Amino acid sequence: MGLKAHIGFSLPETADAGIRIISHFSGLGYRLAEHHDTKWTFHRGSKISSLFRFDIRAYSTVLTVCASPSKLNQTWVSCDWDVWSCMAILTGADVATLEAEGRELESVLRSESVGDHHE
Repeated sequence: MGLKAHIGFSLPETADAGIRIISHFSGLGYRLAEHHDTKWTFHRGSKISSLFRFDIRAYSTVLTVCASPSKLNQTWVSCDWDVWSCMAILTGADVATLEAEGRELESVLRSESVGDHHE
């Protein structure tokens, strides 16, 4: 049993997006498990925590982030979460917590890409 969540967004093409993605999610407790070109896989939490904790951020979570060129000078970023929840009761607030982490990434990437164009 698990929970899946997804967000995606487009933004101006930025340099070093990978470094920013890793930095952002590492700061939220994720560990980089795998990296291939424009795809990063992170892990956070543990399976046993879903039995005695009530915080989705403690549950075993695999996060896959992809950043690929889309339209002219644009990058499409997608974040897909797969949370192992066992018998834990999950709510819309749990999904919102994950989506907020992705929206924070969007804000970081967007503000830094705007800064890149003003240099």
